[in-house]
Amino acid sequence: MHMSIVQWNLVATDPWSQKIIYFLEYFIKIFSFYLVLPMMTASMAYLYFSQEEVGSAKNLKESIAKFGMRSSKNNRR
Repeated sequence: MHMSIVQWNLVATDPWSQKIIYFLEYFIKIFSFYLVLPMMTASMAYLYFSQEEVGSAKNLKESIAKFGMRSSKNNRR
């Protein structure tokens, strides 16, 4: 939709305007690919570790154990 608005404002027969339109189309495709790919990878990694934590609760158990150790050390003093 945005490219059609750009095309309305540029002359279709002018070689410079055709190159500008081509460059903008190419830039948007490349930029969106290199923006979306890392975001998808990061979100998949966060999802994996989130599901791993839901299944094992490893960090929760470690936090509970550390909390118990802290409270028992305070009682000894």
